[in-house]
This record gives sequence, structure tokens and C-alpha cells, in this order.
Amino acid sequence: MLRSLVGSEMCIRDRCKAGPVFWVDSADSQPCMGTAGAIEWSLKCDGKIFHSGLPYQGINALEMVQDACSYLQGKFYEKFPAHPREADYAYACPSTMKPTQVESMRNSLNQVPGWSLVRGDIRLTPFYDIAAVKSTLEGVVDELNADPSVLATRGPASKYVLNPGTEEELKGKCTLTWGGHCLQGVACDIDSKGFAALKGAFETVMGEVKPYSICGSLPLVREMKDNGFDIQITGFGLSSVYHGDDEYCKLSDMCNAFKVLHRVACEMERKEGAEPDSPKNTSSP
Repeated sequence: MLRSLVGSEMCIRDRCKAGPVFWVDSADSQPCMGTAGAIEWSLKCDGKIFHSGLPYQGINALEMVQDACSYLQGKFYEKFPAHPREADYAYACPSTMKPTQVESMRNSLNQVPGWSLVRGDIRLTPFYDIAAVKSTLEGVVDELNADPSVLATRGPASKYVLNPGTEEELKGKCTLTWGGHCLQGVACDIDSKGFAALKGAFETVMGEVKPYSICGSLPLVREMKDNGFDIQITGFGLSSVYHGDDEYCKLSDMCNAFKVLHRVACEMERKEGAEPDSPKNTSSP
């Protein structure tokens, strides 16, 4: 029966696992051994708008969100430092948490803002659990809301708690939310015959092989690996121009791409021929 569409979901459903899956969606003409998860987050701080000449009677949400973000980052790097296995995979950098956008109340310049918000992402190497990261940071925010005074402030008139210990006590409040875009990182099986074939092809065609890992993120690959597929990743664009205004690739790299993938296909076919008892994939390509 012919199928009109074959994708990762159909491969998982039909358990098409006779051989490795070569995922061509990275860059730099080398094997990519690992990627990172991507978790979007936003941190909003609600303070108290007030005249900037009397800042001690307001809670500057713009200052607070910066200090709260820095505090969260510090706790993230304390709890999720560079993992020992990252060295085995030659990751270019460890897991990171950083703000990438900022938004604030559009008050006048002579007022401290009543609310401010930063958005960013976490790139998490696959040796850490996303749920554990979320739970840890949510706990940190709960601690901040219980006692905002743990945050550093900006000078003697900058406060995140007004009138402490009185009936008029007012605290700045932090709210951490997670975005809907969440990808899990993947660590490829670097002891598999698929990885060996990929390394051998690059060494033959390029004259050298330098596998690497990167904290960029890819969809679908972790799900396939978790379902028993030998996922191997490579690509032939240039990471130096990722998301640039003039993103490009080199024709010479594309020519080498054909040679590398051809050698991989030949090597996998040769290995299948040498192992007649191995299962054959009869599904459509």
C-alpha cells in the first residue's frame, strides 16, 4: 500500500528502525553529536508607579526586573553548571539562561514604572531535565515573592518592599511564565554504526573529521531518539551566518555534501550486506 506522506510521526508509528536516521539540519560540514533544549520564559515584576523625585515612595519595576533576572540567572548557573558529559560531546558552551527582550510600562520620564517584563530563553544541554529546571526556577521566584529584600537594590532610595512590618507594607511581585515553544536537546549515540559511517565519510571526503555539539535546537530528533531511532545529525550550511540578514552557503560545501551522503549510503548498504540476519526496512523511503 502506497503512502502519500512519510514523516517522523509515521516513522515512529510504523517503527521503521532497520537502520540509522541521518538528519541533515545542522551546519559546518561535520558530524553534530548533540543539540540543546530550548525553553522560552518571561519574568514580569509589578511595583508601584511614583514620581521619580520621590523614588523611596515607589517600587521601580524596571530596576526590580533587572535585579530579579540577574538573581534567577545566578541560581540557574549554580544549580545547572557545565555537565561533565558535555566535554565528551565537545559542546561549544554549557547550558545558558539569558534575557533577549525587555518591555515596560510607558510612563513619563519623571515616573518610576509600575511594571516591567523581560523575556528570554534557556538553552539546556540534554543531560539535564527540563521539568527540573522549571521547578527549580519557580521555587526561586516563590522565595523572591516571600522576601524581595534579598535582591540587590540601586542606591539608598531604591526599595522593593515599602513600609515593611506595617499594615501598609507593599512588596514588589515577580511572575515567571513559560512559553509554549519548548524543544528537548539530544545527545546522539556516538558508539553506533551510524555515527561511525558519518565520521568515516567526512574523513574520506574532507580529509579530517571534527565532530562537535552546539546549543542550537532541532525539532523532532529527541522524540525519535526516545523512540529507539539511531539519530545522527549533520549539515552543510554555515553557523557563522545563522539567522543573519544575508544567510548563505557555499557551493563547494554543497558539492561535498553530496559526496559525504553518498559515501554514508554506500557504507550503510555495505554493512547491511555483511549482516544478512539484520532486519530490513520494507517501509517506503
